[in-house]
Amino acid sequence: MYVVGHKPDPVKLIIQAPTGWRIVNGRTERPNQNEFQFPNWDELVDTSTEIAPDFTQDTFTVDGKKYHVVVHSFGDEGGKRPALVKDIEKIVRAEVAMWGAPEFREYTFLIHYAADDHSGDGMEHLTSTQIIEPGALAEPGEPHHPAAGAGTLGRCRPRPRGLRAVVAQIAEELAGRV
Repeated sequence: MYVVGHKPDPVKLIIQAPTGWRIVNGRTERPNQNEFQFPNWDELVDTSTEIAPDFTQDTFTVDGKKYHVVVHSFGDEGGKRPALVKDIEKIVRAEVAMWGAPEFREYTFLIHYAADDHSGDGMEHLTSTQIIEPGALAEPGEPHHPAAGAGTLGRCRPRPRGLRAVVAQIAEELAGRV
């Protein structure tokens, strides 16, 4: 909902989560943050937000940009989360090598493992990607890697390195993972 004629106005979101629950989204700047400022309504609704008691968060940096990997898993992770985070970092590094550094300062991957055999969805946003995967992270096989967008598709301008060099780098970095 929004007030007609006021979508361009600045918006403030205040979340009162239950005790013990945490909040994270592509605009999170500090731990325990529950207030978020947006320049307008469109940016507010383009910011997926996770409010839960039990997600994990890992962080890595590529070319001065910080990436957060938030995993909310209803099933067993089976020790696979560190490998998932490393694989996402490899994909981000390959994309940055191809497209150059993105315009954002921070980007958040919100990944849900639904512990069922039918849930699945994904959508890229301005400062985050929201992915819902069926099953549990610990299940046999390779998890799907949601990093393929990483905020670059709307601003595609590849560096002049040559497609073969980029493809070779991606293949080398993902060797044995696909």
